[in-house]
Amino acid sequence: LNAGRHPECTLVFFVPDERKSGGSYDALTGRVKRIDLVRRQLVLCGENGISDGRAVDLDAVSELSGGELDGLEEENWSTI
Repeated sequence: LNAGRHPECTLVFFVPDERKSGGSYDALTGRVKRIDLVRRQLVLCGENGISDGRAVDLDAVSELSGGELDGLEEENWSTI
């Protein structure tokens, strides 16, 4: 992210049910390592600042909030 910043955010995202149609929403809070616009994923940092492997598909995200991310529209995600 710009200038080595890793802003903390909370995201709400849809998790499809593996057995039937539908699914549920889940929330996750963490520090953003990067937004991969090619894979369309938001990757979170581990406690040591290195990716802990948690990635959420951007298409599944219904809400993104936290500090400088509040109200940020998807077309501006590459600016953080």
